[in-house]
Amino acid sequence: MVSVIVVLIGLFGMAAFHAVIIEGQRDLERLDAHAVELRAENDRLEVEVAALLAPGRIEAEAKARLGMVDPTDVTYLAPVPAGSAVPGGQ
Repeated sequence: MVSVIVVLIGLFGMAAFHAVIIEGQRDLERLDAHAVELRAENDRLEVEVAALLAPGRIEAEAKARLGMVDPTDVTYLAPVPAGSAVPGGQ
């Protein structure tokens, strides 16, 4: 009789252990699916950021929203070596 009880307790323990494993597997599959969704969202956002950082888009936005215009003339400045006198300076 005692051996039957021990076997039944063992079977119950194995069933409970398998239930815990199955629940853990469900959680793992749910987390894996969520990770795939997040990777896809991250890829989409990286493409969006790259498009937003494109110099042509920034230039177009600056002209359209801020009223910026192309310069009519360009003046180039030459660097002055450190320690030398600045022309026209004090």
